[in-house]
Amino acid sequence: MTKSVKVDVIVVGGGPAGVASVRTLTAGGARVALIEKTRFPRSKPCAGGLSAGAVRLLDYDFTTVVREKVNELRLSYKDKKPVIIKAEEPIALMTKRAEFDSLGIEAALSTECQYFVLPEISGIELRRDAVELIYPGLRIKGNYLVAADGAGSTIRRLISGRPKGAFGVAIEADVDANEVNTQEIRTKVDFGFSPGGYGWVFPKGDHYNVGLYSWNSRHSRFVNRPALKQYAQISLGEVNLSD
Repeated sequence: MTKSVKVDVIVVGGGPAGVASVRTLTAGGARVALIEKTRFPRSKPCAGGLSAGAVRLLDYDFTTVVREKVNELRLSYKDKKPVIIKAEEPIALMTKRAEFDSLGIEAALSTECQYFVLPEISGIELRRDAVELIYPGLRIKGNYLVAADGAGSTIRRLISGRPKGAFGVAIEADVDANEVNTQEIRTKVDFGFSPGGYGWVFPKGDHYNVGLYSWNSRHSRFVNRPALKQYAQISLGEVNLSD
């Protein structure tokens, strides 16, 4: 038997964009269904830096998960000719993504939204004045749909009718801050280390988060643990990586 749910707005994705959407919509009186494919806490490769613009959109207290404030940022291409950005106000607030996302989903669930964890979507039906998401044993119908399920949005792909193509790939690890002896600026983004992407080093108080990203899965052979170890050693010296 298939169950049906009717709401005003369906929000797919429980990350920062989805949480902000849920809180704004429910505050305005809308009936909202929030759909996530995994339960929290969840691991996700992400540098975890909150920009000033992102911070302005957060209407709940996130200070408990801020691990460090960054006022200097080092930008470079293949670790050459760096550009240093400095500011009196924090350029970014550093968090661990799993901690930040867990806090966000709690903020979303403090509203009157309906929450579903549904890992597999079967299809989407679009009508002139409604949209219906179809899951095994469940159909969720709304007047509007917010696809907040990331840059490689499954919802966007299903709506456009395009087959699944190239997608972004990333890998990250943590490094104990006690192992790092470098006196350079501790926050860096290094473009070009991986084809079509970048590497990053972000301080998180008791550890550093180091990672590699490429926008195209065809470059996945450059985004792996040996490459990450090499990048970490270039950036931080002889250090050990922990998942």
